[in-house]
Amino acid sequence: MPENFRDPFENQSHEPLLNREDFAAELDAVYPVSGGTRFINYLIDSIGVFLFQIFGTQFLMGAFFGENPNFEDDVVVSSFFLLYLGGGFIYYAFFEAMFQKTPGKFLTRTKVVTVDGGKPAAKEIFIRSISRYVPFEAFSFLSSDAVGWHDYWSKTRVIKG
Repeated sequence: MPENFRDPFENQSHEPLLNREDFAAELDAVYPVSGGTRFINYLIDSIGVFLFQIFGTQFLMGAFFGENPNFEDDVVVSSFFLLYLGGGFIYYAFFEAMFQKTPGKFLTRTKVVTVDGGKPAAKEIFIRSISRYVPFEAFSFLSSDAVGWHDYWSKTRVIKG
């Protein structure tokens, strides 16, 4: 070897860059949670959406139409259904925009992030929330990768956090 040759690995440590715990934490921060966790989130949030729809609709119907709305009036019936259906959208959009978590995600210690790990913007939250109204979408996260259609379409994921 030439005399001015220097071994580039001469003074380098052979320690791993990450220990096992750090590596596991890095994986949790990048990869989506399991389908089982997503199902628990779905069950908890289904109860939350139902309660929000019932009480929210009751409150708003009382505010707009008084204590005893006339359900024979088409405007009252249409308003009731719009408020009831919109309740799920409002529930998910509010919680995910404000906290990156719904009550179900708070309990399972998970959160919504963009595919690159950042906080979702209003557009991504809107797409996630409106996508939940697609028929059979609720079952799409049961695939092997536990990523639902509303995740794909909004370019978001649910991870530990």
